[in-house]
Amino acid sequence: MKRTRPIVVLVSLLATFAVLLAGWLGYEAVAVEEPIRQALADVPHVDVTGVEVTPSAVVVRVRIDQVANVARTFRELDETLKEAAKGRDVLIRVENKPSPLEEIWFRESFAVLEALEKGEYTRIPTITSSWKVRYRLDRSDAFLDETRLYVALKRGNEELVLVIPYGDPPERREAGT
Repeated sequence: MKRTRPIVVLVSLLATFAVLLAGWLGYEAVAVEEPIRQALADVPHVDVTGVEVTPSAVVVRVRIDQVANVARTFRELDETLKEAAKGRDVLIRVENKPSPLEEIWFRESFAVLEALEKGEYTRIPTITSSWKVRYRLDRSDAFLDETRLYVALKRGNEELVLVIPYGDPPERREAGT
């Protein structure tokens, strides 16, 4: 009886692994990523900057530009993604182009986050409205729904859109921002 050579077994295992990996990556690209990109192509003012697919979740990085209501656009985006994600959890990360408006947010965000944490939601529009005058912004809006705070700042061609989850444990907050 012939003995199986270890090198033949190793090469066979590596070839099998390579074929399975290529099949999974192909499936991911064709059956999951592409439908997501196509679904988001119809959402106005939203540009997809990246899609990551895991067996349990889809992470989509987007830019949201020049929308009247960030909350409505984000909810539409969330609903569209949940349909296209085929049962996976969906995490949407809003990305912004580097902007001087980030400095305003870093300087002023404490008051907004404190009001959010304390449940003093009616203070948030007053806080963000004061930024409009102080920093000569064209727009300084805050929207709130059951799970997220949406902040939109605009000055000239510069725009900053922030989506801040609340009411969840800190580790979940970081995953969704």
